[in-house]
Amino acid sequence: MAGPINLLCSLQCLLVVAACIVMSASAEAAEVTGTVSVEHQGLFKADTSVQSYAVSVALFPHDGQRVKLRAPQVHRIEIAENRMRPAFLTIQKGDRVMFVNHDPVFHQLFSLSPSKPLSAQLAKAGGPGVATATMEFDQPGTTHVFCRI
Repeated sequence: MAGPINLLCSLQCLLVVAACIVMSASAEAAEVTGTVSVEHQGLFKADTSVQSYAVSVALFPHDGQRVKLRAPQVHRIEIAENRMRPAFLTIQKGDRVMFVNHDPVFHQLFSLSPSKPLSAQLAKAGGPGVATATMEFDQPGTTHVFCRI
């Protein structure tokens, strides 16, 4: 089974954490516990004002175990006050993400990630043009989405 698709959205360096656990309908229920450590690495300085971080956790089925997938969904990422929210999103292959601009300025979204290179221009909220863009994510992997204002 292919892995999850992670979207990391950044206008400024935001590290927010979400959890995603996929379980098979035919598998028996079980409790999963553990500890996640976040070590900062990257282009941006660590945000020391954030005391907790969300983390995407993916559980993979044992070889040969069948997992019933849900129908594809549409998720929303809202752009307001020059920030994308949620800043971290875990989705399933085939899901779509709608980016909605609420700012009074244009936003140009882009990603150079190999799993989903993308480019979209969003008009000013309330102005002429289209202030939304929807993209389907059909390949597993991590996609970093950035914005040029």
